[in-house]
Amino acid sequence: MFDILREEYADFRAALKRDARLPPDYDDWRSRNAAIEAAHRTDGSSPKQVTVHFAEFSAFSRRLNLKPGYALLQIYANLAAIEKGEPQ
Repeated sequence: MFDILREEYADFRAALKRDARLPPDYDDWRSRNAAIEAAHRTDGSSPKQVTVHFAEFSAFSRRLNLKPGYALLQIYANLAAIEKGEPQ
C-alpha cells in the first residue's frame, strides 16, 4: 500500500495520464485506497503504508528509462517499503 501527499497528487495525475486508479479527486483516491487496505486486513494481511514522493518516483522511472505508469508506481512503492524495512 502506498500513500501520496495531497500536494503531490496533481503531479502524479499529470505523469500517469488517463489512469482510472488515480481519479481526479484526491479524496476519492484516498477512499478507494482505504477500502483496498480494509479488504487486505479482512483477509488477514497487515499491509504497510509507505509515502511515495513524485520527485523520487520520477527519478526512479528516468533511471530505468521507463515511462511512468501505475504499475511502475506500485513496484516503486514496494521497493521503497522494502528499503524502509516494511515489506508489503
